[in-house]
Amino acid sequence: MSAAVTVGTMQWKRDRWRRWGGRRWANATYSVQPERLRSSVPFEREPELSAEARERILARAVDAEVLAGATVLHQAEGAVILGYPRRINHLGHFLLTLLTGGLWGFVWLVLALSRTQDRIRLDVDQWGNVWPVAAPR
Repeated sequence: MSAAVTVGTMQWKRDRWRRWGGRRWANATYSVQPERLRSSVPFEREPELSAEARERILARAVDAEVLAGATVLHQAEGAVILGYPRRINHLGHFLLTLLTGGLWGFVWLVLALSRTQDRIRLDVDQWGNVWPVAAPR
């Protein structure tokens, strides 16, 4: 990867636009024109949306993520930080506890009590596409 890649850099990859989110190339999580993400024409040729329209689009995307289990941690103009609880495989831990004669139960207990969350920042671009960006932990 070249040094010129920064958060927000867009790239046409095979069949859709992707954007660098700080850790990896990501697809848009929401778009007012999802079919536009599959056109190789650069977005700079499209008219930009107003700030109010972008805020409404971001609000719709956040609503969808909250319905899917996310929690809003912080909201600012043009961006929202969401938290997703990390899942614990209770069946797997139960089986390991049985196999180790109960010793794994201590690990399971520590994991259950110190459960953290993954954080993602959602940004909306000038054209109404909502992109995930790596958020600080």
